[in-house]
Amino acid sequence: MPPKYKRVYKFLVNNNSKIAGSFKSKNKINLFIFTKHEYHEFLNNSGIYNSIYDSGHVDSSSFNKKLNSGKYYLVLYNGNKLHSAIIDIKKRIIIFNNSN
Repeated sequence: MPPKYKRVYKFLVNNNSKIAGSFKSKNKINLFIFTKHEYHEFLNNSGIYNSIYDSGHVDSSSFNKKLNSGKYYLVLYNGNKLHSAIIDIKKRIIIFNNSN
């Protein structure tokens, strides 16, 4: 992942869903899970935003979050201005979507 780069995955879920997974990176990155509104705050407010999940600037993390129905964004962000990051998804990131 190039310096100051973000990879964004959009997804929709029904009520009573969850997302779970883990990652490992050679360099420290951030993994965020945002609602649609929070994602737009992240893009527009340069550091002032809320999120459902923020891994912090780390080289590995695991997460398991409940989600209400709606559109979400999973963001892998390399905020480092100088270094690229190699990311290895050790476990699949799974979205458990309730079909009711």
